[in-house]
Amino acid sequence: MRRYQRDVRLFVCRNLGYGPAVDDIAQDVFIEVYRCLPTFQGSGSLRGWILGIARHRVGTWLRNEVRNRRVAAADLESDLIQYRLARFEAEADSDSLDPDDDLIALRICLAQLESEHRQLIDSFYFQHKTAESIAADEGKNAGSVRMALLRIRNGLGKCIRQLRRGEKS
Repeated sequence: MRRYQRDVRLFVCRNLGYGPAVDDIAQDVFIEVYRCLPTFQGSGSLRGWILGIARHRVGTWLRNEVRNRRVAAADLESDLIQYRLARFEAEADSDSLDPDDDLIALRICLAQLESEHRQLIDSFYFQHKTAESIAADEGKNAGSVRMALLRIRNGLGKCIRQLRRGEKS
């Protein structure tokens, strides 16, 4: 356990981010390791076998969380867990994510914006107002509104890329 605990915790953190579940999952992994050690056949490395158990536990945890969260009201935390599950499963299958995952990532990033920036995005993209009409409403010039939109879009793109890589935004 001492030898592989760090590897297991890093693997879990990489897929879930740091949180209370990391300790629980790491503990479950080593309980299963001790329980199943007599079945380890030594055809591969012990580390690989242990990380395989960790991978199974992370996937199970993510699927259970998605299932549990669907019962609760949709919220940012649910979207993040669903995104991590899709990312986790996509890593096993290929290097690309489903376009729906990018929409979830966008929702997460939009929710993290300051309210003023969120309102500007809402006005321009969802209410279909022009930069000129937004500028007139806020007493600004259209150029500053366009520049603010550009900066917000760049920030959203960076946030989405960080989520794809599993970093905290």
